[in-house]
Amino acid sequence: MATFERERLVRRTLMALGALGANDAPDADDSALVQEVYAQKADELYEEGLLPFDVEGDIPGRYFLPLVWILARELLADFGKFGRAKVVEVRAAEADKRLWQLRQAAYVHTPTRATYY
Repeated sequence: MATFERERLVRRTLMALGALGANDAPDADDSALVQEVYAQKADELYEEGLLPFDVEGDIPGRYFLPLVWILARELLADFGKFGRAKVVEVRAAEADKRLWQLRQAAYVHTPTRATYY
């Protein structure tokens, strides 16, 4: 299973916001802000049961893109990227739905076997 480091999450979130170009590196202040928002949002999603992994470590691949768009929605006002608000909101809504689907997937496909005596 692929995993991604938080630095990559920061970079992809800033790119989704349009605050960073494909060949640019995030500056320290922007990176710190995204890390701070990630810590808060990840704790919230973890408590809701939507992130079943250690939020301090690497991010499993299936959760990476949903987190990018959820963080981008949280950071729109901080970066003043209101021109991207509609795109970000649509993608974040899809990301919310995806996290709920992943949460429910854990409970599906668990057959119950009867024991006969």
